[in-house]
Amino acid sequence: MGLRAPVAPSIAFLSLAILANHPWTGIHLYLPLQHPIHHELRAALKARLPRLPAAIASSGMARARSPEKRSALLQSAAREIAASGLGASTASIAKGAGLAEGTMFTYFSSKEDLLNELYIDLKTEVYSSIHASFPHDSDLRARVKHIWTEYLRWAIERPDQRKVSTLLNLSSLISPATRDRMIAERGAVSRTMDELGKRGAFKDLPPGFASSAMLAMQEAVMEMATKKPRQRSKLIEQAFDAFWRMAR
Repeated sequence: MGLRAPVAPSIAFLSLAILANHPWTGIHLYLPLQHPIHHELRAALKARLPRLPAAIASSGMARARSPEKRSALLQSAAREIAASGLGASTASIAKGAGLAEGTMFTYFSSKEDLLNELYIDLKTEVYSSIHASFPHDSDLRARVKHIWTEYLRWAIERPDQRKVSTLLNLSSLISPATRDRMIAERGAVSRTMDELGKRGAFKDLPPGFASSAMLAMQEAVMEMATKKPRQRSKLIEQAFDAFWRMAR
């Protein structure tokens, strides 16, 4: 009877229907199951919803991003992962930041994206701490000791961040591109450790062994310092002297 033409949706109505049932809008449009255009709308929704976030962003409807909220999410992620491991839920991370779970995806496209950004954030923090007063013109021993001492200071003062950084470093969720991006941030640390790797007991070992050996000894220092906090400074000094003997 020509029923389809009078009730067929206009472009504007179809756009409203697509928006109406999308979780970002909080609006729901209900159509009777027997309605002639019900199946057409369902097909349109399935076809076009995956592209909706990009369409909203390009049309100027995207939410303004707050640096404070992004930072709060990263800080909450570090706390939750330190407590529960990498399996911490996005709901708990958002809640810890005082935000709705959906808000998190305004800042990070997925949990994996969040973890990669957290990896970058933590690595940048520790490298910035080491580089802040780096003794570029000093001899190798002084530069290595600076790396040793500053990393231990950061790690002991920020145990949750250190724990999470270690977990992320071992995770396959951190992409090669993210890891490569952070290599450039190592700067003087990388150059110093490369120089150290060509000396003493390290010179006949694979590249990177000196860095691995340093980290292993630093972990031992942190474990002992936790048990004997009053001897922390002495432990840091004595352990460095033992480490440096391998480079002579």
